[in-house]
Amino acid sequence: MLDPNEAPEMYFDLKDYEVCSSNKAQCLECGSIIESKYVHDFVTCSCGKLSLDGGTDYQRVSFTDYSKIKFLSEVRYMSLQEVTERILRNEARIKSPYISDFSKTYYSEQLASDLAYREYLLAGKTEDNAASKAGTDEHET
Repeated sequence: MLDPNEAPEMYFDLKDYEVCSSNKAQCLECGSIIESKYVHDFVTCSCGKLSLDGGTDYQRVSFTDYSKIKFLSEVRYMSLQEVTERILRNEARIKSPYISDFSKTYYSEQLASDLAYREYLLAGKTEDNAASKAGTDEHET
């Protein structure tokens, strides 16, 4: 498992490498468990008091009473393959003659962070290079 206390925060923030693997919640009013599976997949429970949207790309929650929600979303850390693909994309973006200075700075900073995270993975700080964290929504009570 990844240990946030072992991540050198001056190089990267481990939370930046969390990836949503399922976007679901239970309405405690009607008992419905709903899941948004893809972008713009707006789903609503049977009583209409809880809705989810965004699939695993983003998480949007609409509700009438926050205390009547049980979050069931799953989050995992980005794998070595995923971060390597993002590194290659950002390297290509930085080399583009059409990129603004602002964007070049943004992607350069993200690239430096991604390279540090990749080294963290390669150093064997994980099990199978990607740890799973189920049900760790920060809003959960």
